[in-house]
Amino acid sequence: MGSHISEEEIKSAVKSILQGADLSALSERNVREILSEKFGDAVRTKDVKNLITEEIQDYLASVADVEEAHNNNEDVVRSSQVPLQRRDTGKRKAEASDGPVPLAKVARSTNSAQEATFDLSNRCQVTVRAFRGNPLIDLREFYHKDGELAPGKKGIALTKEQWGVVKSKAAEISEALETGTDDYEVELSAQRKLRVRLVGKNYCVDLREFYQKDGEDAPGKKGINLKPEQWEALVNAAADIDAELQVLDASAKAKPKQKDSTGRDEVAAAPSAAVLSGEAEITAQGSNALPVILSSNRRADVSNYKGSTFINIREYYEKEGEMLPGSKGIALSPQQFKILQAAAGDVSAALASRNMDFKVALSSKEMYEKDGKQLPGKKGISLVAEQWQNLIKGLPALQAALP
Repeated sequence: MGSHISEEEIKSAVKSILQGADLSALSERNVREILSEKFGDAVRTKDVKNLITEEIQDYLASVADVEEAHNNNEDVVRSSQVPLQRRDTGKRKAEASDGPVPLAKVARSTNSAQEATFDLSNRCQVTVRAFRGNPLIDLREFYHKDGELAPGKKGIALTKEQWGVVKSKAAEISEALETGTDDYEVELSAQRKLRVRLVGKNYCVDLREFYQKDGEDAPGKKGINLKPEQWEALVNAAADIDAELQVLDASAKAKPKQKDSTGRDEVAAAPSAAVLSGEAEITAQGSNALPVILSSNRRADVSNYKGSTFINIREYYEKEGEMLPGSKGIALSPQQFKILQAAAGDVSAALASRNMDFKVALSSKEMYEKDGKQLPGKKGISLVAEQWQNLIKGLPALQAALP
């Protein structure tokens, strides 16, 4: 690490980039390029590259944990967050105890995301699933609710790399657990550790996320304690977990294209309903080329609201198998769209040359003045280079759909 740049500065910068980005379109290379603008060639060293990779993987796993915990709090079961095949026949009935059970693989989900779940005990499971295209090994506890088991907050989703570290140290971990070596510790990433520690009267395997407090690592709330029998069940399931990871990898590389009603390849399903500015229904018009797919969760389309036509560039989210519009986005009038079309070449040139001073005034709205400066408001959307290029390709289709 260079003397002029600290590890914490890199971590903070990576997190800042990821928090405001479309994770489905952003690559690690994009992150490094953005960082190089701020820190220069220091980010090109091997140590910094490795740190960036770790931070990205940790952030993806953290986002997956947060979304799953959010769903658990609302008692909502969604295919991409709560991968329990048992939901097809109702939640799992609660057993009388949390003792060891024979390791049993739950049948893979029939949802769009391939998932496989293994019991570690009556109230603890490990699930192999994908989140935004990244494979995760999700360890989670369950709790009793209305005589059934529901996913709880205690848990952690490991990246494939972190799972690899756990596997490579499995024999040592088992020995430390058996001998009661409570100072045994394995670093899974810059922010995650596996420890063997005493909980009550029994030793357990603790997989946990840490944070900095007074210059020292302190354990956070995100994590799980595995009892010896749960750890043993996890070790026994390792080969099957690896097999499921291979299935996910193969599926990601060879995912077949879906066909629409005319037999043509379909990029993504169009939303059945949409909301403009949070309240008005959007009706897609015109061409079969619409909506223009900018990324897996971003689209551009032509919509109508109270007799007025808009070009809507918006981020979507999935709910119950449908893509619904989120709050992040902007609706352009035909005149604003015309200005954007005319300036498209200049925008692309500025993007390629990284001209941070380039601006195009579409209207006087959506910005506000403070201390003599024009600042961006809440309404709007930021596109990465790939999304902008996809929008450029879709401009003719959007223009053709205008009345």
